[in-house]
Amino acid sequence: MPVITKIITLSTHGNADIHDITDLV
Repeated sequence: MPVITKIITLSTHGNADIHDITDLV
């Protein structure tokens, strides 16, 4: 099954960007 990693980054304006990275194992 794929492993989904969520990466949350804060921009300079304080907005939270959520990135979904799917790792196929």
